[in-house]
Amino acid sequence: MRQFLNALFAIARCAKQCWRLSDLVLGCLVALALCSPQAAQAEGNKRVALVIGISQYQSVPSLANPARDAARVAQALRQVGFDVIELTQPKQLGRAELSLAITTFKRTAAGAEAAVIYYAGHGVEVGGRNFLLPADVRADTPDELDVTAIPSSFAIGAVSGASTVRLVILDACRDNPFANEPGWGTGQRSITGSRGLAREANLPPNVMLLLATQPGTKANDGNGSANSPFAQALAASLTVQGMRLASLPSSISKQMRQLSGIDQRPDQQGIIDEPDWAFATGAQGAAGTPVANPVAPSRQQALGLVQPQVIAQPAPAPVPAQQPNVPTPTAQGFGLILQGQTAGRGVYVGRVGATSPFFEKVYVGDVILKLNGVNASDPAGVISALEQDGRASVVIQRNGQPIMKTLEIEKSGDE
Repeated sequence: MRQFLNALFAIARCAKQCWRLSDLVLGCLVALALCSPQAAQAEGNKRVALVIGISQYQSVPSLANPARDAARVAQALRQVGFDVIELTQPKQLGRAELSLAITTFKRTAAGAEAAVIYYAGHGVEVGGRNFLLPADVRADTPDELDVTAIPSSFAIGAVSGASTVRLVILDACRDNPFANEPGWGTGQRSITGSRGLAREANLPPNVMLLLATQPGTKANDGNGSANSPFAQALAASLTVQGMRLASLPSSISKQMRQLSGIDQRPDQQGIIDEPDWAFATGAQGAAGTPVANPVAPSRQQALGLVQPQVIAQPAPAPVPAQQPNVPTPTAQGFGLILQGQTAGRGVYVGRVGATSPFFEKVYVGDVILKLNGVNASDPAGVISALEQDGRASVVIQRNGQPIMKTLEIEKSGDE
């Protein structure tokens, strides 16, 4: 029996040593994986974005579109491989919360290949400085903005640690909500204008700043459509296959003319090291076409520990569908702007005016697939059918799902 017990103890000691050895080997393998070229490449190729949309304000007028605009832009950035932090809920948008979010994002952006901040909401320019207004902003005089608002330079500094692309987009060129307040004529700093933003006086090297429109002017807010023309055009441009960073401003301007019929020119400031860097790359589609939602690799896949698997992509959040990038004939009527799509794949809804009889029945981004049981491809044919019959049965694609509707023009015209 004693010999038997001694043998058991010997086996236990051997097993313990083997277990420690296996732990050591496993630890070395993990360390090597984390330090491998594949892991370094995964970290170096990281694309990150902070997207902010403030619609509801406590002490200044609220805005219709910023939260929806932020959701639209966030979806587009995710489509081209960005990890997106999206802030659109009121509890996330006070000054303290935004300051913390931007500070945290600065650490996330350090060493990333690309870092993007998009802000939609109120913004003001005072004494040549731009300020982003959080939801709880209060300022009886311009001098109080330093402690109640967020300088745009704070957001610009947050992207400066990225290695290749450092982009800040300010969709805040609106009327100054404080312009008519009595105290705003007595502060120590002047209000250069009552609307729009200014160019940054001390923009850091290799940071690109994009304003929704020219300095000192007001951007078009969309006249009741689901998104502002700038956000709609920005989202469409970001997902165009091969879209170069240097071409982004001109593409946005072109998209706004095509989709909304307005001539609004974004303002670009800054010199970039990699003008040919592209948002959408790879084999997602032919040049000039939008890309599909990518399936993000897991951490183990990025480290090369396991082979990637093809996984079905979940349905997107309810936001307008992607615009066509190569418009075909356009038709207007009943407050709608309709566009044909390439290869005859339906009729795209580019605009729904607030006075349209179909307002809140169809939305910007919807695609009309069938009209009275027949495949729809001609925008003018849709308008003509509505003019002749006053109603039409349609099948609409929204967020990838078909929806059957009857569009009817009431004789009273009150709808």
